[in-house]
Amino acid sequence: MTREISRKGDVRPITPPDEEGSHWHRADIIRLRHHPCLRLPTETPDQPDPNSGGPTFYAMADGILVRAGVNISLVEWWRDPEGGLAKWIEPPNSREFIIPVLSPVDDSLRVEITCTDQSSIHVNNAAKFLRESIVNPSKLPVGLTPSLGQIYRGSHFVDEFALL
Repeated sequence: MTREISRKGDVRPITPPDEEGSHWHRADIIRLRHHPCLRLPTETPDQPDPNSGGPTFYAMADGILVRAGVNISLVEWWRDPEGGLAKWIEPPNSREFIIPVLSPVDDSLRVEITCTDQSSIHVNNAAKFLRESIVNPSKLPVGLTPSLGQIYRGSHFVDEFALL
């Protein structure tokens, strides 16, 4: 049993009333669930893909496609600056996830993706990124088509085009 030292220096058990107000947010529990120090002995840790560089964002017409070298464990929307957690979801165990189209009202939201190997990446102003990054194929030179639109990897953008 866990014990605590009271003000008088006496050691006593921690009772349920002592834990009142001590609650964990589900998003924190998900982060802890995949932390290497808190794995069960029978679980094998997800090995990061050295070629993936962590999760990557792709701007698409129906939302933001997120791809990662390992499973995505948590998607969070944060209010900026320092506004706190606005929304979070636990995607199914997969390496791809589509974040639905965001409204212009959500321009200040930062989307953060965390994977089961603890790699994490975020994009500020997710709705603005989506609006400004989708490539209009009719405005491209003849012979070029966008494969997935503009890509956000880490701290920089990469334009990816495919030659017909």
